[in-house]
Amino acid sequence: MQYKPQTGEYKVVPRSAFSKFGNDKSILGISLGQKYHEGTKFKALVDWSVQRFNHTTIMIADTLQRHNLMLRTQISEEEAIKTLRGNSQAWRSRNQNSIKGLNVLTWNELLENSSVQIYLDQIWQLYETNQDVYSVIDKTVQEYFIRQRSKEPEFYNADNFEAIYKSSRDYLLEEIAVDSYITNDLNTTVIYPGSLSSHIIVGKNGQPSQEFKFIEVALVRNKIKENKAA
Repeated sequence: MQYKPQTGEYKVVPRSAFSKFGNDKSILGISLGQKYHEGTKFKALVDWSVQRFNHTTIMIADTLQRHNLMLRTQISEEEAIKTLRGNSQAWRSRNQNSIKGLNVLTWNELLENSSVQIYLDQIWQLYETNQDVYSVIDKTVQEYFIRQRSKEPEFYNADNFEAIYKSSRDYLLEEIAVDSYITNDLNTTVIYPGSLSSHIIVGKNGQPSQEFKFIEVALVRNKIKENKAA
């Protein structure tokens, strides 16, 4: 299929095949605070998805970040959620032109879905009873700690390891539950400019699966745009 040329400041380059997922529905996962989810970079993501999928939804993973915020600031969960909802509203205001006409989902809306709660219970059960799942989660969290320690050793240290491990694990299991719902129940493909935290979801049978519908993309400066400017 032929698509319109990407003529903006940035263009989207898929790092994984997307044709195998069909072209019906996509979700753009939004991480607040990331530069690729602001301004012309975000506009490029939206345009790319809208041209290739019949329905594009914006998913703001705002209150997922409460795990990190509570760890960092020692505030209550209620305070963290309030802060992140405010950040979410500010993001929507900044990017209102890019998301105009698109459906927007927030993380709390997803967590309140009964199916997501079932997947959350199932992934916790698998984590506690299935050695393979435990090993994947444990490895992912340990590797995250090591990466962050190299950037911020004063926080990511032995004294904080237990609290960081718990926070990161809870974050990851919650993310897997939502990803399971998106793939199994919504039959929708997630588009994100970054790699996966984990390659597993909970399948429709309640068992671990690697069938998550996910397209990793990169944002690069558009040479077409640069040539026109020259």
